[in-house]
Amino acid sequence: MGSDFDEGSFKKARSFLMVFSTMLLALWYFNAEMGSLSVLGNSIKFTANTEDLWLILAVANCYFCCRYVQHLPKDWRKPGKDLEALFNSTLCRTTEILYRRKLHAAAWEDFSKDHAISGVTDFKIKPSGSRHYARDESSGFFLSSQPEQKVDFRLPSTWIESNGSKCSSEGFGLVVDPARAVIIYSRVSSFIKGLFLSPWFTEHLFPLIYATCAVIVGLWSWHTVHPSMPAATPTSNEEVYQLTVPANPQMFECLSSAMQSERSVLSIACVHINDVAAPPTPFSLENLAENIKVKQIAASEPRRD
Repeated sequence: MGSDFDEGSFKKARSFLMVFSTMLLALWYFNAEMGSLSVLGNSIKFTANTEDLWLILAVANCYFCCRYVQHLPKDWRKPGKDLEALFNSTLCRTTEILYRRKLHAAAWEDFSKDHAISGVTDFKIKPSGSRHYARDESSGFFLSSQPEQKVDFRLPSTWIESNGSKCSSEGFGLVVDPARAVIIYSRVSSFIKGLFLSPWFTEHLFPLIYATCAVIVGLWSWHTVHPSMPAATPTSNEEVYQLTVPANPQMFECLSSAMQSERSVLSIACVHINDVAAPPTPFSLENLAENIKVKQIAASEPRRD
């Protein structure tokens, strides 16, 4: 990390974002109690709305994230030359390994045209590949500034003659069109390598991912500690009415008889004063309805003399 790491608006915004995001994640992971704050040696204690501190921290982190995005360079989405160089080297190396036999056969065929192969031993090639650029055959100029998904190999060779002398040749050039699977593998492999070997990911993408995780953690922590809303009052259909009065079994019988008869409900006066003074038992409309049901069943049964 050089001495100019924090020089410039972009690097300062990135530093503030990373520091604040790290602090927010550390507070969450270590379950810190945020009840006070020290400012210039003075301790400030929070006494109300402490459950909203996580929300304030998340909003502050969103501000630093916005400031960082505002200072991103215009070409921050492009991986850059470093990642493209990794792809070139990976594609050439992978193609060389997978097409080794094809390269050797092509080099041997070209060697057989100009040399007597009798007595030749230990024929070897040392291929070197690079991305292929299309050229005009007549003029030799490149047709495009962008390379094709092909590899241009040079095939220098060495061998031993029948008399035992070692010989070498610069060989010839061969263009190999690798399979699509090789290209996809090279692209994925170079991208993974570029995450660690090139500064594009760590300078531009990682701070955004890191800050997003910190904001999500802050909002989730605020949602967890924030007091829940009071439960809704049940509607009239959900309300349960229950009446509890001092009563005894004789009172239940008197009330049920009064409700079944044609006389007024005022006949409950049949309950004696000494019965009302008896030890109280819970009385509810459910119990009264059950008592009435039992009496109706008993009245419907035939009497046995």
